Amino acid sequence: MGKRKNRPQVFINFRGKDVRKKLLPHLKHHLKDRNVNVFTDDDAFGEQVEKIFKYIRRSRTVIVIFSINYLESHWCLDELVEIQKCLECKKVDFAIPIFYKVETSHVKKLSGKFGKKFVALQEKHRKSKVKRWKKAVRYVAKSIGLTYEKRSSISELDFIKKIVERVDFTLTKISSKDKNSPETSKVCS
Repeated sequence: MGKRKNRPQVFINFRGKDVRKKLLPHLKHHLKDRNVNVFTDDDAFGEQVEKIFKYIRRSRTVIVIFSINYLESHWCLDELVEIQKCLECKKVDFAIPIFYKVETSHVKKLSGKFGKKFVALQEKHRKSKVKRWKKAVRYVAKSIGLTYEKRSSISELDFIKKIVERVDFTLTKISSKDKNSPETSKVCS
């Protein structure tokens, strides 16, 4: 149990209606089995968004699960903007984009079925906010991620194991980096 507190925290950004009862609980379970301290906004139910942002800022690795309805949630997108800020100022070390049953290129280009949701957003929100969301999606989606297609040749469980392996790899890199460099407090604006 003491080991868990020493591990860098992993924050998972996701669209609830797509993964809350499918991928997410299994992913959290397998990460916790590896003594990874995992946090999602489900763990802060009823909290204000600023409190969620504090959890993002404390994280060392962030998993962003892009799914077909991701762009329907301004909450997800606001979290993503915060994730982008923290990546840019090196507060968060790694982002692992997960393209869950969506075309990777559609996410990166905001096109196809995924992109249609973005068009709807543009009609409902201020132009400046939409521009920040668009920039954040493209920024995070350009990282090397993992893709699970609708007609995948591997099981969802095997896909989850791949995600856990990637998280283990990033946490090992972070741990090695931390051992080789003095502790510095990173501040983002």
